[in-house]
Amino acid sequence: MDGKVKEKQKQHQQKHSGPKAERKKLKKHGGTVEEDARRRNPKAFAVQSAVRMAKTFHRSQDIKTKKHHIPLVDRTPLEPPPIVIVVVGPPKVGKSTLIRCLIKNFTRQKLGDICGPVTIVSGKKRRLTFMECNNDINTMIDLAKVADLVLMLIDASFGFEMETFEFLNICQVHGFPRIMGVLTHLDSFKNNKVLRKTKKNLKHRFWTEVYQGAKLFYLSGMVYGEYQLQEVKNLGRFIAVMKFRPLVWQTSHPYVLVDRMEDLTDPESVRTDPKCDRTVSLYGYLRGTHLKNKGQVHIPGVGDFQVADVNFLPDPCALPEAQKKRALNEKERLLYAPMAGVGGVVYDKDAVYIDLPASHVNQQQANFRIAATGVVLDLDKSVTVVKKLKLIGYPEKIFKNTSFIKGMFNTVLEVAKFEGASVRTVSGVRGQIKKALSTPAGSYRATFEDRLLMSDVVFLRSWFPVTIPQLYNPVTSLLLPVGQKDSWAGMRTLGQLKHDLGIRNKPNEDSLYKPVVRAPRHFNRLQIPKELQKALPFKSKPKQLQARGKTPRDLQRPSVIREPHEKKVAALIHALSTVHNYKKKKAHTAQHAKHKQFLQEKGKQEEAKLQRQKEARKKLYRAMGQADRKNQRSSLKGAPKDD
Repeated sequence: MDGKVKEKQKQHQQKHSGPKAERKKLKKHGGTVEEDARRRNPKAFAVQSAVRMAKTFHRSQDIKTKKHHIPLVDRTPLEPPPIVIVVVGPPKVGKSTLIRCLIKNFTRQKLGDICGPVTIVSGKKRRLTFMECNNDINTMIDLAKVADLVLMLIDASFGFEMETFEFLNICQVHGFPRIMGVLTHLDSFKNNKVLRKTKKNLKHRFWTEVYQGAKLFYLSGMVYGEYQLQEVKNLGRFIAVMKFRPLVWQTSHPYVLVDRMEDLTDPESVRTDPKCDRTVSLYGYLRGTHLKNKGQVHIPGVGDFQVADVNFLPDPCALPEAQKKRALNEKERLLYAPMAGVGGVVYDKDAVYIDLPASHVNQQQANFRIAATGVVLDLDKSVTVVKKLKLIGYPEKIFKNTSFIKGMFNTVLEVAKFEGASVRTVSGVRGQIKKALSTPAGSYRATFEDRLLMSDVVFLRSWFPVTIPQLYNPVTSLLLPVGQKDSWAGMRTLGQLKHDLGIRNKPNEDSLYKPVVRAPRHFNRLQIPKELQKALPFKSKPKQLQARGKTPRDLQRPSVIREPHEKKVAALIHALSTVHNYKKKKAHTAQHAKHKQFLQEKGKQEEAKLQRQKEARKKLYRAMGQADRKNQRSSLKGAPKDD
């Protein structure tokens, strides 16, 4: 007790008016703003259209269904390793500048030169490792396997380049990671209309390559050699809260992204023999599955090696202590980049020291090439190469659906190996090999779907194993001195050696194309059973018409040669016949016209007759009607008194 009176702290003044205070009041009384609005105006929240409501429901369900994924096992530990973010893009697009800006955004520190992985602490439970992808196809293949997030930089003033499509094609093989596009060099556009059109075209082209709705950021320009602070801040927020889906390759393979390496070989041994075996210590976070000690590992660009020992070391970029707060303080914003000369303390097995960076060479946290990708289907060391072989045979005897085939094999043993195999004719009739015949050697019995013809060709498709010499030639490009890593070349193939030495390849005579001589096919006449012929209609029945032969000479009529007098008589008869025919035709025409007129008059008479009959019927019906009405009236008045 020192006699001092402790001042009372000012209490927090709660709000008594405003939307926030109203919401608190409603929540205190057990209601919400929406429920209060429903009470005041229930019609506004009622269903206006059942069809529209059904469409809205179906659309929301479709959107939810599209977000469903196949469940995968997430093997991420409680304290996960840093998330690997790979920055990809062609040269001079701004990869190093973007990494420096993101590091400054998260750690408030400036990094001069980007070399190797850069690990930073971005939040209470998240660390990020930034890695720049060189303009090298081997580096693209290696980083596509371990990347969790890809920042794909695109030069908006130039458009999509070859490196962008190469990396996208490589990512599809190992399980597509999360990809975010970043447009740079937007300050080169002076016209806003051209800028908006370019953004729209690049966005839709990016959606076509990745997926519809893929995120595409815009970095409008640079200020003092750095991107604008607010744009980098927005990009950092997306990265800090992004969720990642476990990839199949990463969850089924143990892998280490090395962020530091040390050569533990005796310097005296290196001085005496520069090519002696080295002992190298590699440091990095283990990802994927468990790494077995004393196991075999593959180092890209170096080869296959056996691990001498695996040890645990203190985390050089540890997560902050678990405490409830909204942001990290300056001490917890760690940066670990040993290859770039940053990171402070570096832990080793038996020492603590500062790592000095190696020289960074620009190679140009080739002008032309062809990228070909493939999918590894099996990891078996035994590879079987087969060659397609087509065997041809010909029918020897033909029964109903069974035929004897010859010429395809040479011995009974060869036929026995192919029993049950499928065969086929050139015309498309399928069959199966049943059993070998005793004679001739190599012939066999086969059944087919339909009856064969003697002109059919039967062939068998088979595969013949080809033995190839075994060769293992690892890519050791990273073992070359600095500046010569792109000059690595593998062993020349046999074709390249012959081309360089000017040796012409002698073709195999059996592999040359030979002219195919096929005999013309003769098809038998269509044979229709008699029972079927009886059931066919007459027009579809086969007509057994015999060809008319030559008329015998004795039956041929001799030609008649007329005399001059007979010619005159024939001409006179012909003239008289012509006159007679003309008169007959003229009389027929007149008779036809007269008959037509007669029919017209007769029709008029029939019409007059029908009219008279109609009038007479009307008069008769009228009289009959009057008589009926008279009888009805008399019946209503009553019968006469005499009755």
